[in-house]
Amino acid sequence: MASALQLIQFVFWNAAAAMVFLVPHEIMRGEHVDGFMRPLLAMSILLYLILDRQCRRTPPFGHPILLQWTRGFHFLFWAEMLMEAVIFTLLDFHDTPSNDPYFMTFWACTALWLMGGWPWLTHRYHRKRRT
Repeated sequence: MASALQLIQFVFWNAAAAMVFLVPHEIMRGEHVDGFMRPLLAMSILLYLILDRQCRRTPPFGHPILLQWTRGFHFLFWAEMLMEAVIFTLLDFHDTPSNDPYFMTFWACTALWLMGGWPWLTHRYHRKRRT
């Protein structure tokens, strides 16, 4: 039963992270933004912080590395969201060749984290436990 609750908590934590990623895109790029987007962003951030704290207390499936690895993806996509929703909008880089190097770098970093993040975190976790 506890693992089912942890799975639900982990899924909602990732859903809140996705909402924090998606809502600013709608706010910055939408011609007509309904009035619920800003409260939705605030509620998503609050839900993310609450579930993040709970996940740190009891890591999903008893695996603290999974939590850190997933949080790494959250931070990568949030950094991308800030660049695209704020910086690219201010510089008017949308749909221009000027943003291509940025997106290639972003996806290279995402692939690097996907393949190398877990071994790096595992090594770091075991080295920390030995001391």
